[in-house]
Amino acid sequence: MKVGFYEKDITPPLGSMITGYFNPRYATGIKEKLCAKSMVIESEGTLFSYTAVDVCNIPPDAMRDIIHGISEKTGISSNHVLVSATHCHTGSLLIRPTAENNKPGMDSSEYRIGQVIESAVYAYQHLQEANCRYGYGENSHFAFIRNFLLKDGRYITNPPRLDPNIDHAIGEIDPSVNVLYFEDLSGNPLGALTNYACHCDVVSGNEFSGDFPAIMAKELKKTFGPEFVSVYMQGACGNINDNDVTAPSPDSIQWYQEAGKSLAETVTSIIKSSEKMTDTNISALREEIILKVRKLPEGMLEEARQALIDIPASEERVYDFNDYSNPLVVRSYASRLVNIYDNLATVDPRGIVTSIQAIKFGDCYFYGVPGELFNQYAFYIKEKAPTKRTFIAELSQPGYNNYIAIPLFYESDDVYEGKVSSCWIEKGEGQRIAEKAIEVGKKLA
Repeated sequence: MKVGFYEKDITPPLGSMITGYFNPRYATGIKEKLCAKSMVIESEGTLFSYTAVDVCNIPPDAMRDIIHGISEKTGISSNHVLVSATHCHTGSLLIRPTAENNKPGMDSSEYRIGQVIESAVYAYQHLQEANCRYGYGENSHFAFIRNFLLKDGRYITNPPRLDPNIDHAIGEIDPSVNVLYFEDLSGNPLGALTNYACHCDVVSGNEFSGDFPAIMAKELKKTFGPEFVSVYMQGACGNINDNDVTAPSPDSIQWYQEAGKSLAETVTSIIKSSEKMTDTNISALREEIILKVRKLPEGMLEEARQALIDIPASEERVYDFNDYSNPLVVRSYASRLVNIYDNLATVDPRGIVTSIQAIKFGDCYFYGVPGELFNQYAFYIKEKAPTKRTFIAELSQPGYNNYIAIPLFYESDDVYEGKVSSCWIEKGEGQRIAEKAIEVGKKLA
């Protein structure tokens, strides 16, 4: 088999918009460069590419352009091209800039889409004979469930720290760390793919940063050499972040560095005990799935439109999005709702058209899913998958980029991920996505 790695700097100019929060932020500095990192594997003449992009999400048109561009320039079948966002909340835009989302002249998203494609092309051009090792471990140091039941019976996302009204978390984190490690035939390290599940929203602030995966990459370069490429695949983290509300708040700068170093230590330990893969055959399939659009309560959209008229826009930072007495919170949710449902009115009348992707590499299975998947669905996929060596890439399919919440949270105003402005699909569609993933995977030879 052969493998190629490449990392491409896609950091836009200072002054460009940072995505990931309700309020606009414009970059004043750079903590770590933003990257598109690619891995291409060839086995018996069949190719598979994976590209991770340091952005919050990849809009549908951009995702289609990237997949098509990689396929066209490398000859890799589009079914074998997997692309996902790291879901970095200190990343940049991959949409055409406007007066509303960027300062004029500061960004060129079309150029950076081209850079993302180039990262995969260069990885393809760097293919060399290699060996692959698979390893598994766990890390529970910095990931936490963020949805809770309160003692008063309400469900809520990220309740106030040390709130005495907290009863218990709903769900459990997935501590799984899956690693593919590659070295050349002389035993020299080339790169690794790491799959883990935690929101890349640890560092925050107004400076570009690849968050904890960027710190992990720096640490791994110290261990395996400066040319070593660390590719991070974001798992199902729709309900997982770094916020331990049962403990005092840590310093965000120190905390994201600790998180990255912790994951690097886990990956290094996994690599030391990893097993050489003898089966490296590749097969892949992508199938369309049409998700039902969630129906709005009567009058909700009209109320949202009126809120946008009544409440002036502001760039003031909002910190508590459960505070509905704050008019800026009301306006933010209203703006999201109107933008979403106005856009949905122009798409396919059947619903939200997206896809599920499955790729088999030896006895490893990769499942590419749309949106921010709650990890309860990931547990289901892993339970039903034909192997324990199961990788899940959320935010990896064109068409849908928002939350895929469990049904329990659809009726709660205090669960951010269950709101209609955050989760646009009907109750039950998350389970259908999980079942479709298993169905597609079973078709692989």
